[in-house]
Amino acid sequence: LAKRFHAERMGFRLGENGRVLVTGGASANTAILQVIADVFNSNVYTLPAVNSAALGGAYRALHLYKGGTDKVSYEEVLSTLDKDIKLAAQPNKDADKIYNPELLKRFECLENDVTKSSR
Repeated sequence: LAKRFHAERMGFRLGENGRVLVTGGASANTAILQVIADVFNSNVYTLPAVNSAALGGAYRALHLYKGGTDKVSYEEVLSTLDKDIKLAAQPNKDADKIYNPELLKRFECLENDVTKSSR
C-alpha cells in the first residue's frame, strides 16, 4: 500500500489499464506479484533479467532526463521493454473494492501520525 501511495504522490495513476513492472528478487515470488497486482489494480509484468533491482530507478532517471511528464510519458520511455516483459499477475476482480481511495486516505493519515511522532 505504501508503494501505491507514494507512486500516486509522484503523479503515477494506475488502474485496470495500467501496468506495473517488477524487477529484482521479489519478481520471482508469485505471492508478492499477486499482492502488487491487487494493490495497484493493474497487471504486473516481470523481466527475465537478473540483478535488475535498480532498473526501475534507472528508467525513472531516464524519464526525467528526457524532460519528465511535460515532454514524454513514462509509458513511452518504457516502451522499449515491451518485447522483453512477461505478464506475471493480474488483479483479482474485486481488488479495487479493498484497495480503494478511502484506504489510501487512511494510510496517509497513519503515515502522517507516525512521521509527526518521530520528529
